[in-house]
Amino acid sequence: MHVAGTLLGTGFVLAALVTRKPWLAACGLVAGYAPAWISHAFIEHNNPETFRAPLASLRADYIMAWHVLRGTIDEQYAKVASD
Repeated sequence: MHVAGTLLGTGFVLAALVTRKPWLAACGLVAGYAPAWISHAFIEHNNPETFRAPLASLRADYIMAWHVLRGTIDEQYAKVASD
């Protein structure tokens, strides 16, 4: 859910830039954040860092999405667990 929201939200924001329709950017925020917050609340059982560190949070979302798309997310989890 988290990665799908990140990718969908990014698509909406890019579409907003290309078409110059600001409402698409608003849709991107909802599409990006809603699945992430739902995941944090009901699956991960932790608090999102969206408001405390928004840029770091966004960066982490893109890093996570990159690893999921490459199929290397399990290696990253193992790396974090061993630290």
